[in-house]
Amino acid sequence: MKKRKNRNCKIFLWNWRNFVISAIIFIFIFFYRHRGIKILFEPLGLYPFIYYFFLIGIPLYLLITLVYTFAIKKIRFKKSKKTNFFLLSWKKTGIALIAFVIAVVIHNLAYAFFLGILGIEFEEPVFFLFATIGIPLYFLISVIYTLIKKLRKRK
Repeated sequence: MKKRKNRNCKIFLWNWRNFVISAIIFIFIFFYRHRGIKILFEPLGLYPFIYYFFLIGIPLYLLITLVYTFAIKKIRFKKSKKTNFFLLSWKKTGIALIAFVIAVVIHNLAYAFFLGILGIEFEEPVFFLFATIGIPLYFLISVIYTLIKKLRKRK
């Protein structure tokens, strides 16, 4: 059981081998979609599914591996220290502001990609919810939590 957990963790840890293999598959699918991929999967009716799965899945996989690797390193580094996720600081405020801007930009780029390149009117919900609900909710909870902590510390 433990070996299976470690194997799954290794799949999501960033390394150059996984990056190169993912990039080669992505480039192959993107540039040879009409010559090789379409001929193989169109008779089965799977071409759109396979094409969009790899076109969206590989960059998403690389993003997940990057975030997971940084999170694991941060947890291992701060394992001995007690961290407080909701205690607000200038650094966390700046990171939340940058994350908000990035989420808005990615949402708009995804919408433009789907509408402009693919011709599909599709609203991307993940980064929209992240920008409109997730980050403001985190900031509001953090402000309240920080104020309560500061007021209790004064007494």
